[in-house]
Amino acid sequence: MKDRDPARASSGHRVRRGACALVVAGLASVLGACAAPGGGGPEALRAEARGALQRNDAEAAFTSLKRMATEYPDAPETRAVFPDACLLAKKLYFTHRLEDLRSPYATTELDFLFGWLARYYEDGVFPEAETNTLFGGFPGDVFQRFQGYAASDPRYAGWTFRMQDDNGVIYSVVAERAGVAASR
Repeated sequence: MKDRDPARASSGHRVRRGACALVVAGLASVLGACAAPGGGGPEALRAEARGALQRNDAEAAFTSLKRMATEYPDAPETRAVFPDACLLAKKLYFTHRLEDLRSPYATTELDFLFGWLARYYEDGVFPEAETNTLFGGFPGDVFQRFQGYAASDPRYAGWTFRMQDDNGVIYSVVAERAGVAASR
């Protein structure tokens, strides 16, 4: 077995940290489009998330967006930040799952996102963009977890889901409602 080259290992670590920093910077610019907090509400939580991203604290940013979804579920701003929450969840999932498979970012936080997504199925129309934003790039085992979650959430009743993947990495999800033609 060859010894690991410390210079190469360090270089790989810098590349991963650099890629994560780019994701965080991109999210900060997207979240930065919101108005400054005026006294609470979803705008204040969105600004809180933006501030956390500027401090490179993805966990605090995700927590702020999660609070937004919990406290203001019907606010248009909440739907607008769903893609940001998905990107942060993916970053946190891939950061923490190798350290601990029981990490909340590999378990309960995914369930929270599945519940958030379920709100968009309540009107009976396949929310393709939100569904693929959530699942795209995740490994297939996340979809398997979703299947178990969907079976117990009545908002997903009547829907059948199928993932499309490339070598185990999800690139889209197809949903079909009983008695309705397939959606893409």
